[in-house]
Amino acid sequence: MPNEQDAQDAGIRDTERERDAFINFSWVRTLNDKLLLTLSPFYHHNHAAFIGGPNDTPVSARDERSSQYGGAQMVLSALTRQHNAKVGFYGFFQRDSAFFRLQGDDGSGNSVNLQQRQNPHGNLAAFFVEDQYKPTSWLTLSGGVRFTRFQGALTENATSRAWARRFEFRVSTCSARFLRTVLSGPTAIDYFRAIAGIRIASRLRLHSFARRAR
Repeated sequence: MPNEQDAQDAGIRDTERERDAFINFSWVRTLNDKLLLTLSPFYHHNHAAFIGGPNDTPVSARDERSSQYGGAQMVLSALTRQHNAKVGFYGFFQRDSAFFRLQGDDGSGNSVNLQQRQNPHGNLAAFFVEDQYKPTSWLTLSGGVRFTRFQGALTENATSRAWARRFEFRVSTCSARFLRTVLSGPTAIDYFRAIAGIRIASRLRLHSFARRAR
């Protein structure tokens, strides 16, 4: 870790190191002309350390943190003339380690050696089902449900539901002037599979244009 000129002249030689590694891939298999299975495992490891220099006074600090987690997402998709359905699972397990130490003296000749270590861990599992149903050419119905369980220092369970509708129709009139008005959706609730939850968005667009008949 670069030092300022004043710190460099004072003999401060603090060190900061960090390592990070991530791996993931997806395995896709077509079961038949309507079903598709996707499996996506992943793993992540991170380690960071701040090590105070040997000449730090009156105390030298050491701060180390490491984190690793691994999990997978599995989705089974079904596509037909009227349905676009998905059912799946997402989960991971995470383990962290934190170590902090102060070593030196208190300025009065008394030695100081304070340290603390923590090893928190937790896991998350989520199951979800969603479908886009198109009963007619002008109407699409979307819905889904997601159950999430988090377990760590505390345990939480949550169930999220979402729905949406999309419609489109056209009205045309012919006269000396040709007027066409298109009202299109959606007025929708967008369903996101994320730990943060559900983001709600509503959109309504009205487009009108006219042209003189020739």
